[in-house]
Amino acid sequence: MNERRYPSREAKAALLISATLSLAMLFAGASSAMADPTVTQRTLQIVHIKIETPKKFADVGSALESSVPKLDRTMLKTLADGDEQATAELEQEHPLFIMLKRDHGVLLQIAGRPRKALQYDIGNPHTASKMTRHRLPAALYAPLRVVLYEDDKATR
Repeated sequence: MNERRYPSREAKAALLISATLSLAMLFAGASSAMADPTVTQRTLQIVHIKIETPKKFADVGSALESSVPKLDRTMLKTLADGDEQATAELEQEHPLFIMLKRDHGVLLQIAGRPRKALQYDIGNPHTASKMTRHRLPAALYAPLRVVLYEDDKATR
């Protein structure tokens, strides 16, 4: 029988405290490197969209990766060099690209809970540049993040 081990409530609390302290130290270190830093906070409304399917994890991942092309890194240099033809082709051919893919499931193995979970940054570099040239903090939202994961119920 495959027995699952979950971290205790104390271990979870210790992990949360550790993560909070790590972030505080990071910000403290960054703040000391800046002269008289000002920290502001703003609450934004975020909409999360969840799509469930009975299809297998691997099939959904394959379908996503075959329908959204991976960004060719040489394209970024071409765009940065101001190639207007390449920019026009980029916008006509594919509105979205997989800019980055991470195996988030591997991170969950650290906590002893391996899962099938992939995180994708999906967007268009030209669109992102149009957004951020007007408001640089918009870079927090471009590209979009998509997380493909196998439901916890599927692994029971």
